[in-house]
Amino acid sequence: MNGSSALDGIERRIVSDPDDLDPLTPAWRALAEQAGRGPFESPDWLVPWWRHHRGELEARLLTWWRDGSLVGVAPLCLSQTRRRGVAIRELAFWGGLPTPRTPLRGWVDVLAADADRSAIVHDFVDWLDSPKSDWHLFHYLRLPAGSSTADALRARPRSWRAVALTGAVDSTEFVLDLPGGRAGSARPLGSKARHNIRTQMRAFERDAGGSFERVADPAAAEDLVRAIRRLTTERWGRSEAQFKRDPRFEAFLIDAVRAGFANGSGYAFVARSSAGIEACLLTLICGRTAVPVLIGVTDAAAYRRMSLGKCLFLLAIDEALSRDCTTVDFLAGGGYKATFWHARGRILESGLLGRGVRGRGAIAFLQAKRGVLDGWKRLTRRGST
Repeated sequence: MNGSSALDGIERRIVSDPDDLDPLTPAWRALAEQAGRGPFESPDWLVPWWRHHRGELEARLLTWWRDGSLVGVAPLCLSQTRRRGVAIRELAFWGGLPTPRTPLRGWVDVLAADADRSAIVHDFVDWLDSPKSDWHLFHYLRLPAGSSTADALRARPRSWRAVALTGAVDSTEFVLDLPGGRAGSARPLGSKARHNIRTQMRAFERDAGGSFERVADPAAAEDLVRAIRRLTTERWGRSEAQFKRDPRFEAFLIDAVRAGFANGSGYAFVARSSAGIEACLLTLICGRTAVPVLIGVTDAAAYRRMSLGKCLFLLAIDEALSRDCTTVDFLAGGGYKATFWHARGRILESGLLGRGVRGRGAIAFLQAKRGVLDGWKRLTRRGST
């Protein structure tokens, strides 16, 4: 861990040795619980990601300290790539590398409490602007809602060339605002919709001899993740987009779920028949935001009318309410999340910065390529009218 004086009683230190992660994790977890806008900013998610995906990556974990207390974290990694034959040093937040396109990428930002956020984000941008940080391209993907980082980056237009990727990547997440109070208060959905789901739950229990179970034992993480892999593979076959995309995803997810359960920041609901798990929904919590990160549901015809997915979502949302969560973040993909659960969409910012001859050249090439594609789409639309 090396140090650098920063600002206003706050000291910036950079962690580049993975052996320094373990002693840092408890303070990082406490800061995430206070200031995080989702579980993807917690070390329970990010440290397992780093351990499974680091490969040849170099850690650039920026931390900020005041009087011995951790007040800010920016988990970055540096990779060596080649673009059109040119060596490029690419910087990104953990969990958001451009390649490989790992599942559930993004939602990671500079982590800081509100009182310190402005100063720490400003210092983060200063660090990016420094020649010592030694990067050509910097990626940020789906910054959490309310982030001030993109605005701070845009305030330095002469330091780098920028291209917005908002919209080029799936940038809309769907969130459900929960009513205040614990169990027994007003809940999402009207009485008729809740009654219909409860009827489907009773049908599963009666007709299939099934049960719905809440699971939060860390020892169950492996069985839960493997059940979701099996269910999604059976349902989607070759088009399954999580586990097949990244061979390291399963082992990483097991470790992340185990860590979340061990620290009381996660739970699962399963629908179990005599044959085994027929549906499973994993939910992780950070601060007062609950995120159903992954679901698997059987495609067996006997269970289709029972809407097991909706049953599990209802149980997970009620559990989030009982834990005083104020938001359920369904992540990307609208569909019935918007029409049935009445989740509202909000746009997250993504972008790419390039500096120096290599970085600016890569940005210029990307912009030219997008311009050609946009022009071709316009011509195609005209030709079809």
